[in-house]
Amino acid sequence: MSADSLLDGATLTRLIAVLVLVIGLILIAGWLFKRTGAGFARAGAKFRRLAVIEARPLDPNHKLVLVSRDGVEHLLVVGSNHTVVVETGIVPPKPATPEDPIERVRFRDALAAAPSDRPVLKATDSFDEPIR
Repeated sequence: MSADSLLDGATLTRLIAVLVLVIGLILIAGWLFKRTGAGFARAGAKFRRLAVIEARPLDPNHKLVLVSRDGVEHLLVVGSNHTVVVETGIVPPKPATPEDPIERVRFRDALAAAPSDRPVLKATDSFDEPIR
């Protein structure tokens, strides 16, 4: 057999198509495993004790991470070579329920409800004289 007969156009096209198909199947399988969590122990998944609540980058080498363990949160600074506990024993805030909504007070309403015995600076007041 000659080298020309092994790598003719049809064989080379078929080889590239099969290679693209295999790589595509590997990528799809990896995406499905990541999406469904397959490959990890799913027993007791309802009773997870540890969770990363939030993570924020501080700089290219450090992250601020809020971790929850058994209903108590811990604040960590994670670096490339070390981890520092900033605060521990943080009780997470109680989530707002529909029966107990969080009221938002508008600034104008808060000013109207302010006691009148406090001095208020008006736009027409001068800065040279004391506020009454």
